[in-house]
Amino acid sequence: MEACPTSQLLVARKWKLKKALAESSSEEKPSAAEAWTIADTRRLADSADPRRAAAAADLGRALASGAHGLTKDLEEAARYLRLASSGGDVSAQRDLGLVLLDLKRPVEAADELSEAARAGDEEAAAVLQQLASEAKAQEEQARAKLREMAELGDPRAQQMLQELMA
Repeated sequence: MEACPTSQLLVARKWKLKKALAESSSEEKPSAAEAWTIADTRRLADSADPRRAAAAADLGRALASGAHGLTKDLEEAARYLRLASSGGDVSAQRDLGLVLLDLKRPVEAADELSEAARAGDEEAAAVLQQLASEAKAQEEQARAKLREMAELGDPRAQQMLQELMA
């Protein structure tokens, strides 16, 4: 084109080439990562594939938050996070503990969080520490209320305080 800028043949071919390039780039197939769907993740999580634990963790997190077009479903999230947890995924143990807390199942939650903390998950350890702190504060409030009731002459409160001190 530089040597012969007035050549209509070269100009026509240049525009034809540009058009072909533009069409081919818009028709490119999506990469494997772009084509992967949440349905593929569910199939993998429900399979015997070695990647099952990772897929179950991803699906459980998506269900827990309502991401990727899924309806938030904590029970289903717990089921998939439990699969991932049993497959050795420490972060899934922590996330399962958090989901179980949301489901008002603190004993199970503490078990999962403890496992994750023992495996080195600092976030799980911090959550456990916070839970212990909250439990201690609630216990202190309950004891104070019990003492107050005992001082007002409530015989059951007096008996409970004696049992607690024994």
